[in-house]
Amino acid sequence: PDLLGAFEKISSERYSFLLKLAQEGLFPASELEGIVEAVTIQRYKLAFSFHESAQAIPLTSEINARNVISRNYYAMFQAARTVIFHVHREDLESHEAVATKIGPILGTIFQKLLNKWRNYRNDADYSPFLKIDFVDKANQSHQAASVFIAECKNLLQKRGVPL
Repeated sequence: PDLLGAFEKISSERYSFLLKLAQEGLFPASELEGIVEAVTIQRYKLAFSFHESAQAIPLTSEINARNVISRNYYAMFQAARTVIFHVHREDLESHEAVATKIGPILGTIFQKLLNKWRNYRNDADYSPFLKIDFVDKANQSHQAASVFIAECKNLLQKRGVPL
């Protein structure tokens, strides 16, 4: 776990350096790819757990609905980070950078979806004055997160990640 934790914040430049070391015979490249796969699986599990957590919250109050929106957004955000990590071998933490980078991988519709739900999450987390139906938005967020996570899972499985 410590090695995985250290590896999760890798940049594409550092990954390239490690790959070069592996190609020079300092360690097997398969070990490097095994670490990438393990980090990818753990990141995906985090995304899925956020979504499961959102589904477990009863929509019986506005604050619960706000929490559902937030958890579902973070499920999508973490799923996008997972895909970016696996495809580009780099970690991104900026919400804007993740949305920008996921577009070319999954398509602009998913980039727009992530941006849309980031805005709703910001509203839900920070604004006490909005006059929107948070319960309705929470229900919509369940659907959006389900679609987004399924698309990420599909891409990762096509790339050979055993999820």
